[in-house]
Amino acid sequence: MLKETVQKQMIDAMKAGDKDRKQALSNIVAALKNKEIELRGKGEMNEQAEIDVIAKLVKQVKESIETCPKNRVAMLNSLNNELKIYEEFMPAQMTEEEIKNTIKEVVNRLGITGTAAAKAKGMVMMELMPIVKGKADGKLVNKLVTELLHNN
Repeated sequence: MLKETVQKQMIDAMKAGDKDRKQALSNIVAALKNKEIELRGKGEMNEQAEIDVIAKLVKQVKESIETCPKNRVAMLNSLNNELKIYEEFMPAQMTEEEIKNTIKEVVNRLGITGTAAAKAKGMVMMELMPIVKGKADGKLVNKLVTELLHNN
């Protein structure tokens, strides 16, 4: 499981005196433990649940970077380093071209064409998100679906 890997890396970071890496890894362990507690009696922790936890941390740090004042260079550097550490544990991200191809496959599978395409965004997103979950940024997927459906 991912938690054991992260804990081992956290110990290595502590031994190396890398406080920033240790803190980021500690955040991952804490988030994974919280998710395990949340899932008690409802299911078990699986790979997708672990990816969801890491994805949530990535999203939070990205939002912090966006809202952080640009003159706070030290804080921005710290957040960017934290983001890189979190992203180490994420699956490889899809390229924009791969996302577009996946969207086209879903649209074709659903048989959406012409003027109906613009109104079918919800249906496309519902089919698409489980496929790209954890592998693509939701905002980018939403933007690309909108573009492709309106240009259809």
